[in-house]
Amino acid sequence: MKSESSVSDDCFCQNFNKHINADEAHRDLAQLKSRLSEVKKNPVMKEFLEDPDNNEIFYVALKHPTNKNLAALDERFKSFYRINRIIRYLSGFI
Repeated sequence: MKSESSVSDDCFCQNFNKHINADEAHRDLAQLKSRLSEVKKNPVMKEFLEDPDNNEIFYVALKHPTNKNLAALDERFKSFYRINRIIRYLSGFI
């Protein structure tokens, strides 16, 4: 059974990564900006933003939400999240 935090993380990350088109990405970004302090408390986002490169990409995308910057952030977060999930899964065997 997943913890409440884990379920919350999964929900947030799935919503963050579901961008189909630029308009949807910009709407999600506006929502993200309005909830930024709450989002930064999310354990997955905290870990993501600890990496200086991820942090820079995140804030560049917030300040300059071009399709290129949003795509870079989306790709970086997807990669981070996949690796994070694999590590959590493998850690469960230890």
